[in-house]
Formats: sequence, structure tokens, C-alpha cells
Amino acid sequence: MGTGIGSQPGSGMGVAPIEQKEKREIKILKTQRGEELYQFVGVKKVPDVVAYIIEKYGGEYEFPDQEYRDALVAGNPDQIPGEIKDGGLYLFMGSKREGRGTSVFPTAQWKYDNLRPGFSTSEGYWAVSWSVLLLKKKK
Repeated sequence: MGTGIGSQPGSGMGVAPIEQKEKREIKILKTQRGEELYQFVGVKKVPDVVAYIIEKYGGEYEFPDQEYRDALVAGNPDQIPGEIKDGGLYLFMGSKREGRGTSVFPTAQWKYDNLRPGFSTSEGYWAVSWSVLLLKKKK
């Protein structure tokens, strides 16, 4: 799994569904009003928020990468953690891709009874629609 920003993304080819992989404790950081990351909406750039998350949670948690996202998407919808079935856009910050003059993170969003993959900018200001999924580090 990803250890931080700059991990190489998985190819997504032949990825085992998440129910076949080792399950790990997750932590969700949300951006909606009243949630921890809301303070950054429109005032902090993505790299600043990433630095905050690493500083606060990096000792215990890590960012999942694109391979983890792809495994969730490939899996049985009943095996996807209920916490991310809220329609929010989840950033998988363990992988960062360069392309067309900008960097992007893999994303996933629950829509119409399944998890849909995508990508979102890793630049610019933090957006209210974003949430972050963290994985408990392996011991």
C-alpha cells in the first residue's frame, strides 16, 4: 500500500478485490461543515492539507494508493466499508500521477450502488466535496 505522496500508482490490471486482501482498520477524514478538514476549504492548497494530515496522523496511519482503490472498485459492493458509501469523493493520496500539466490523485465515489473510480487535482485549494481515507499502518 502507499506510504505517502509520491508512491507509484498500481496498474489496476489484475488487482484482487479487497475481500481477498488483508483487511485493515480505516480512518475517514471529512470536509463537510463541522468536520476536521472543513477549516481548509478554499484557504489552504492541497499540499498544505496533505502535510497537515501526515503530521497529525502519519505515525499511525498511511494513505492508500491507487492499487487499494482499484481493489475496492473491483470488489463486491457488500465488502466496501460502509463509511465510504456516503456519496463523498474520496482521495487515495498514496499515489500521485502527472499528466497534461497537472498532478492528480486517484479518487472513488459511491454512486448508484457501486464505487466509481476517477481522478482529481492534487493542486489548487482544498474542496468541500473531498474526503480522505487512511489505513492503519501494519505493525
